[in-house]
Amino acid sequence: MDIVLEYAGKTLACLLRIAIILCSALFAFIMVKYGFDLTDRVSNQTAPSTRISMMWPYMAIPAGGVVIVINSLGLLLDEALPLR
Repeated sequence: MDIVLEYAGKTLACLLRIAIILCSALFAFIMVKYGFDLTDRVSNQTAPSTRISMMWPYMAIPAGGVVIVINSLGLLLDEALPLR
């Protein structure tokens, strides 16, 4: 993708970077939405070795999605308001 961005014009490269960031944010939103559904489904299961609810390990999926969404928002702000 870097090659395409390098040979694209300034405006097209900016639009492509924004499209990539939005795709990443959409993927993260899906991780959050369905991660909570999955976490809810496994909350009544217990890990055999540690005896903790399987909800806690599965919470990594929506938590990671939230972190990706926050990062995507930061990247969008950097793209929209570049420091010169």
